Amino acid sequence: MPAYNEEKTISKVLEALLNVDYQGREFELIVVNDGSRDNTKKALDAINDPRVKVFHKENGGKGSAVIEGLKHVTGDIIIIQDADLEYDPNDIPRLVDQVGKNGARVVYGSRFMGSIRHMPIPNRIANWILTVMNNILYGKRLTDACTCYKVMDCKIAKDLHLKDTGFDICNEITSKVFKNGEKIIELPIRYNMARSVKEGKKAKWWNLLKSMWAVLYYRFAPLGEAKLSVSAKKSHQ
Repeated sequence: MPAYNEEKTISKVLEALLNVDYQGREFELIVVNDGSRDNTKKALDAINDPRVKVFHKENGGKGSAVIEGLKHVTGDIIIIQDADLEYDPNDIPRLVDQVGKNGARVVYGSRFMGSIRHMPIPNRIANWILTVMNNILYGKRLTDACTCYKVMDCKIAKDLHLKDTGFDICNEITSKVFKNGEKIIELPIRYNMARSVKEGKKAKWWNLLKSMWAVLYYRFAPLGEAKLSVSAKKSHQ
């Protein structure tokens, strides 16, 4: 879980994640504080739970926090969780349960197959554009390429050798999963966009243009050399 300036939500999302019924599975929660300038660090330092591992780093962008977190993963299956409650952690066990079934070791939680609350039309359009681009470029039929809930076998995740330090690590993951010949299945999830830009939502309209470029870049860049050359904005969506 990458976190940047999430003092208002970090405690609630941690509580929600720790209270999920993981159906008897052992789990670890790796939180990477990406140089937050508010009280996120203070909130994380107050946690006293052996299941939670907290790491602090200088601000580098969402992707850099995800990459740092992967270094510390010890489990068999991973999932990325944003440091807010727009995604429902109670959907996680159902997604994890499908990893390795039906010939797929990668599972995406699709907001557009499930339920969405309060997502503005521009955001819906942006997600649709990026998903359609991925489908055309890879010959697939995804409904939500930009979902945060990307679940996969840990070995697959580490073999992606992720490099994007910004928002577009999302597009890098999808690209490299397909290029490595992996199948992605989607399951419906619940989503509630609880924050506006004014309230702390960090994505801006120009992120769509950058993400469109990223989708094209990662599709045609050599797999072993793929690293987006455009500097990443050092914040989180």
